[in-house]
Amino acid sequence: MNSPKEAGLLATYIFKTSPISTFTAENLAITFPDNFFLIASELTIAIVLSTNSRLFSDLTYDVVQQVMANDFTIANTELKTYATFSVNENTVSMTNISSHLTTTDWTYVFIRGIKNPAMY
Repeated sequence: MNSPKEAGLLATYIFKTSPISTFTAENLAITFPDNFFLIASELTIAIVLSTNSRLFSDLTYDVVQQVMANDFTIANTELKTYATFSVNENTVSMTNISSHLTTTDWTYVFIRGIKNPAMY
């Protein structure tokens, strides 16, 4: 999910992964296309765990902004800011994330501060 979608604006991208009962990830890397420009100091990354597999339906632009400001919870889930990440060109890498995950919840990763490209 990308909010807002307009070119040139700073956006929050949200990625969802399903629960995997037999495996807990240690690391996560997300690579954006070449027309994105990422600056590590401008990014905020957060993780939301939820039993709700349809959390996207509750996410409006205003709700995403409030969640990222730690002013709001979504469907009784709390945001956990994840400060340990690195950026290498267009890849955001998070390490040692297993303590932030469960084997029963859906994981939503919020990445705020990415400038939407002029062309998709």
